[in-house]
Amino acid sequence: MTGPPPAAPAELIGERRPDFAHRDPAGRIWSAADFDGTPVLLNFWATWCAPCVEEMPMLSGLQRANEGRLQVVGIALDDAERAAAFARDLDLAYPVLVGETDVVITGQRYGNRSGMLPFTVLVDAQGTVRWAHLGALDAAEVAISVGDIVQVGLRLRNSEVGAHLPSINEIVMRM
Repeated sequence: MTGPPPAAPAELIGERRPDFAHRDPAGRIWSAADFDGTPVLLNFWATWCAPCVEEMPMLSGLQRANEGRLQVVGIALDDAERAAAFARDLDLAYPVLVGETDVVITGQRYGNRSGMLPFTVLVDAQGTVRWAHLGALDAAEVAISVGDIVQVGLRLRNSEVGAHLPSINEIVMRM
């Protein structure tokens, strides 16, 4: 790997998100810029990672509850066919990107120095890293972090409209 050493998660908070380019199982290349304008929750995972698998239904529920206001993206350190079959079996409501060494490097660029999984990063609609978590997710913590970012994004987009902003309790109840 060339360039500066990987950042620690806390070092990226408040910073511009790193770019990435990964394929989905169908071969389409997705980049970080594809999600600009919408808060995105990046979840690095693998089919062989038990805590990753346990949190995926919660992440899928989070995506369904916040459709159009948040984009969950799974980035799998795995074989494309295995990850695609796994995502289909779980009926995931979010896109899954796959790779091997490139996914490890992306994870490091987002602050996962150790390469452990799962690893989750929340980026706001302006592309600023707002939260990162190494290890299994706690649904309440995710709801609070995501709710804060989603509500800020809604205020920015709907400031003149006066749209209803869901409370944290409403977000948790949808999960």
